[in-house]
Amino acid sequence: EGRHAAPPFSRSSALCDAGGSRLYRRTSGLRAELDGALPYRDAAGAPSWHGAPVTALLAALEHAGHRRAGSFLALRPDVGGADQVACRDAHGMRYDPTACLREAGWSGASVAPHPPDGGGAPEWATLQPWAPEVSVEALEAMQRSVRWPPRLSIEVVDVLVLHPAAGNCRALQELLEQSNSEFRLLYVPINPTMPPPMRAGGDGWAGLRQPRMDLLEAMAGGDRDTVANALRSSILAQCSLAQVVAMLRARRYELLFVEHWYAVFALGELAPLLLDDSPISQDDIGLFEIWRAGWFCSPMSRMLLWLERTAPFDPRWLGFGAVDPDVARSLSEAAVCEFMARHGLQQNQADCGSVDGIAPPPPGSSDGLLPEVALRRRLLWALDTGAPLPGVGFHMDSAVAASRGICTASACECLAPYRGPRCDVEDGARAASTSREFRAAIHYIVRDDGVHVVELLHALKNLWERFNSRFDYPVLIFHDGLCRETRSRILLAAPHRIWLHIVPEDFSPGQSAHASRQEGSALSHHTFAQGYHAQSRFRAGRLFAHPAVRSLDYAWGLDSDSMFTAVVHDDPFLSLHHSPSSVLGFRYISRTSLTSSRHLWDVSLVYFANLGVDVIKAGDASGTFLQRLLSPVSDQPELMSWNHRVVMTDCEVARVAFFVPGTAYDGYVRWLEGAQGFWSDGWGDHAVRGLGTALALWLRDGGEVPPSNTGDAPAVGTFELRMPYAHQQTCFCERPEHVCVATDAARVAEKGWPAKKPIWECRAAADSAAT
Repeated sequence: EGRHAAPPFSRSSALCDAGGSRLYRRTSGLRAELDGALPYRDAAGAPSWHGAPVTALLAALEHAGHRRAGSFLALRPDVGGADQVACRDAHGMRYDPTACLREAGWSGASVAPHPPDGGGAPEWATLQPWAPEVSVEALEAMQRSVRWPPRLSIEVVDVLVLHPAAGNCRALQELLEQSNSEFRLLYVPINPTMPPPMRAGGDGWAGLRQPRMDLLEAMAGGDRDTVANALRSSILAQCSLAQVVAMLRARRYELLFVEHWYAVFALGELAPLLLDDSPISQDDIGLFEIWRAGWFCSPMSRMLLWLERTAPFDPRWLGFGAVDPDVARSLSEAAVCEFMARHGLQQNQADCGSVDGIAPPPPGSSDGLLPEVALRRRLLWALDTGAPLPGVGFHMDSAVAASRGICTASACECLAPYRGPRCDVEDGARAASTSREFRAAIHYIVRDDGVHVVELLHALKNLWERFNSRFDYPVLIFHDGLCRETRSRILLAAPHRIWLHIVPEDFSPGQSAHASRQEGSALSHHTFAQGYHAQSRFRAGRLFAHPAVRSLDYAWGLDSDSMFTAVVHDDPFLSLHHSPSSVLGFRYISRTSLTSSRHLWDVSLVYFANLGVDVIKAGDASGTFLQRLLSPVSDQPELMSWNHRVVMTDCEVARVAFFVPGTAYDGYVRWLEGAQGFWSDGWGDHAVRGLGTALALWLRDGGEVPPSNTGDAPAVGTFELRMPYAHQQTCFCERPEHVCVATDAARVAEKGWPAKKPIWECRAAADSAAT
């Protein structure tokens, strides 16, 4: 007795296998109570794939306190006997949601526009009242109208339905602009073969006149094939979903769902009454999700009226919203122009755009998918944060699956390089990356506040342009809760292979990470409050216990405001891989303030003593890493103390096995956690990384002094990352003829970039002087 099609009955496509729970939710973003609506057939003529019938939507609004007006308006061809179609038969080619309202005794009218032979707007509107006992004056006033659009004197109209052969979104726009009525629900035909963000929308009548005449003739004569051909031409002359959404959003309408070639909208203030508590955002990514659920993944979409074959549908269109927005816009404009020309439709754009000079998207997956499709599937996987499908959590507990993903009660997360609802699909990379002998990834940690996110977006673009476009390492982003819009912005920033991971439940003291999300900006990385301390504690040690990092050989940590000042030609991971004794590489060592390290050395000394570490001997062991962090006490030179030197963790590469739980480094971190200094004294992860690594190396090497290291040269086990790099007020250039130059942040950075924070570039000294 299923009311909707259900898995596994979906389109066979990589994009429909990548959808997880949200794709197979019957109401696809509507409130759960609407799922109990009676079965209905939509324009496809088959049981609905997604959405809810018009009667259920109106009942939900009435239940929420919005009394029905009892009126509707249908714009459709004037076909003999069409008004007498029963509700149960008003599907497929005769689809009209208002037929059920007519049978329920509602008042309404069917308006049949007649475009003149010479083109332009239609001259007449034929009206057929269905329940004239209500709104008689309004219907009579409409009858006297001789110009399109008809002037309505009805204050509230519950439902407006536009048939594909009666006009497209441009005709609807004319009606809405010149009408004084408030339409609560809109059923708008779309060209479903064009996925978001493709925007197509010509004249409201161009391309529709002949199909409409063919449709009228065919329906009168009963020729089903001719009816299908005419209806198909009418649908392909419709505006794309993205175009309709943009037009109606300006008029305060929100998209509810897509049912094959119809998009259903609700007035903005009514939409929250019909959508669930976490509706899909209606940016390009969100619109694609709704389009995918309502059309593309329907088991009938591939054959329905043979729309895709006639268009013809180009699978590369699927990737337009999964690349850089500027590139996507140019690609989609060129594709739309080609489509319009092929079908003889009017195109209003003077310049249709060009794909000349645009770099192709990054390589697709190793399973043979087109690059655009592989990239789109990657986005869908990363955005699907709903509860795992039934049985997936149990499956992920198996020994094999546990190495590919982790599950909680609320969500499952795949570990790089795996994706999919069961984490059993490997996200393909370039041949150079798949042939590596080691597993490595780059990682950030971010909080969903404005400045932090803006910095990360710039960092991701900078990382791609100056390093990862050639090396294609996975990028892990740890967070304590990101809204869907922020996740979309991060995933679209650059074509990295990105995995998003929520921090552990004990991220903040005495509460879960989920609870910490509610505390607002007080937990920002940019304030010396609990959130900053939580991040320091996580990066100091808990990071290496997380399965996403623990499964790696090497990890490269960067801050959200880290940036590369020129192209990075050398792979820092290879420095670790080719030097088995090295455990940590860093761009630079600095000194920390006394306020962020109170009592750290005192607590550390106790731990050193418990392990039998002779600090005085270590201070004399020139060439060891521990010696670099120690200096004689000023008034007692025979004693040694920490000199507040720290490893700056805003750019570091680490051998993961040296830092995971059970190691000497981890023991030191757990000792510090027991002292609660991360919370009470604000200990920084950079200080802990330096002292902890130095201690662990000293213990590993048995306190021996390597004879090859003297002075300030990098000690055995650590090395300096030689690369053009900047962080906040610190900047490095590798080429001697280059100098650091602070560029115009307003020109190159994301909107919202902190005004006083520089964006650094390495430029030739002569050029910088001229600048």
